[in-house]
Amino acid sequence: MVVRDHEKGAQAIMKTVDCIIVFTKVPLADKVKTRLVKEGFLDTPQAKELYEAFLSDVLETAGGYAADNCLDLVISYTPKEGLSKIISITEQLNATLRVASLILQEGTAFDQRIGDAFRKAFDLGYTNAVMIGGDSPTTRKQHLDEAFKILREPDKPKESLVLGPSSDGGVYLIGLRKGSAFDFSGIFTKKAGDDISLIMIENKAREMSLHTFKTSLHYDVDVPEDVVTLREELSKNPDLAPHTRRTLKRLGLMTSS
Repeated sequence: MVVRDHEKGAQAIMKTVDCIIVFTKVPLADKVKTRLVKEGFLDTPQAKELYEAFLSDVLETAGGYAADNCLDLVISYTPKEGLSKIISITEQLNATLRVASLILQEGTAFDQRIGDAFRKAFDLGYTNAVMIGGDSPTTRKQHLDEAFKILREPDKPKESLVLGPSSDGGVYLIGLRKGSAFDFSGIFTKKAGDDISLIMIENKAREMSLHTFKTSLHYDVDVPEDVVTLREELSKNPDLAPHTRRTLKRLGLMTSS
């Protein structure tokens, strides 16, 4: 079930000063998690199904944390025609979800869309914004808590950037304060097949005189090897990511035990 202040555009009824941004592609055919599509592993419809489960778990975690801590939940989505699908996903969740804003990502490249999502959040009047992706289904409230504590720490420099380092060399979380302008262009990249986005972000932040702080190490799910990590984590934590767990079992990627 979802409770919305509105469904379109970027006009929100402001009740809090901080927000969590769930940054996501809409689970549509041939649009998501294409690197999980591999012969003998997943086909395109299965990759879509699994990503929808990822996103459902992320939304429940983010929405629960937002409700417990008087924050707003913002969903930044693409493409435009996916709005009804996003709404449908939120309405089917187990938990009551209050979505303050549904914001369309604008820009042709990934880095442009991330910058656009932060700009629109700050235009809505938020002071601190923490962004997570829809492909980290085991993101915990602890990770969000670490980020917001850093952003709200009065002794931290105003020009601060919070990064959630991912085990593949990228990032699974980004936190910004309003006024801490950051140029995301060209930083989400790979070198010799390895993700070097974290290093690129830190280097650019240094050039822009922004101070960087990190949360705990975590991961997102991009390739089949990440599913192995995910499966191992779920086997040790029976209450974690229920939507993802059920879908992995249905797809034959996880035992029923």
